[in-house]
Amino acid sequence: MKVTAFGPSAPINLHNVPIRQGASVCSDNWKRPIPIRDGGLVEITTTSDVLGLDIDLYLAYDDGDGVFTCNDVPVASSLGVTADEFVSLKLPADGLYFAVVFGYAVPGGAADFDITIRAIQGQGLTIDGAPTGALAANTPLPFRIAATVPYEPDAALEGLLFVGPRESPTALSIPVTITVPALDAGGLNAQLTAGPEGVTTGETTMVRLWAWNTSADAEFVDVAIAVPPGLTANPGSVHASQGHAFFNVADRKVYWSGMLAGSSGLTITFEATAATHSGMVTVAAQIDGLLRGNSLRLTAPVWVNVDAPPRLIHMPLVAGE
Repeated sequence: MKVTAFGPSAPINLHNVPIRQGASVCSDNWKRPIPIRDGGLVEITTTSDVLGLDIDLYLAYDDGDGVFTCNDVPVASSLGVTADEFVSLKLPADGLYFAVVFGYAVPGGAADFDITIRAIQGQGLTIDGAPTGALAANTPLPFRIAATVPYEPDAALEGLLFVGPRESPTALSIPVTITVPALDAGGLNAQLTAGPEGVTTGETTMVRLWAWNTSADAEFVDVAIAVPPGLTANPGSVHASQGHAFFNVADRKVYWSGMLAGSSGLTITFEATAATHSGMVTVAAQIDGLLRGNSLRLTAPVWVNVDAPPRLIHMPLVAGE
């Protein structure tokens, strides 16, 4: 027994698509390209409220020129006497397909129809604990399905599981529906510091990044802190208040990734030692909230083997008699 997963993919729903009376499906048609890679299922449905409308539906496989012609290979068709047509193709080969609609009998010469294209493809579904080998009858088979999808509130995505033996891998079809919840509004706040700001060769400065999720809902966060030439990070000093942060020697960056709960914060600290460089260098941090698409870029200056410029402090002047 084997479980194969496809998707997730978003269905395409088109309404009030114009169609005219046709003479030949090769030239008088409505068409839409459907690129497929790692496909599990292509299903196309048409309908219309126009009385007496008769359209025909075709699914064609491109011959390699990227344009629909009658030289393309027909793989499915639905030739009923109304506008309600349906075609389906399991495990389609990779390549370019065309959904083609022909106006066989169009009252008044022009009308419109609705079409839904479900092209479930890709390898974005992850299965944990899928059954393998021989299965006993009347036995529950629990397993988990996970997917990483773009954050589009209220978007509905589709997946598909095929379950069956090697001789019939599509014996059982299990549809999967993923609805993306609307997250609470909010964003990320952050602060990056390095202190002391002035160091000489061999002395260390402590780099500190603080980030806060202002939303009531969780946010998946990526953090990258770049250590500039002139400073050398001490990998053993890297610490995160939650999860795990580490220093990548190859690109001189400290990384952290993880889920930051709503109304919660993260602190990352590490020591950096001054080299023989002279001048100001800049520690830079990139913080990305992947669910909501928030991004922050912060910098903190460090003066190495030179004096830091004086800071101007404004204090109120109070005068009285």
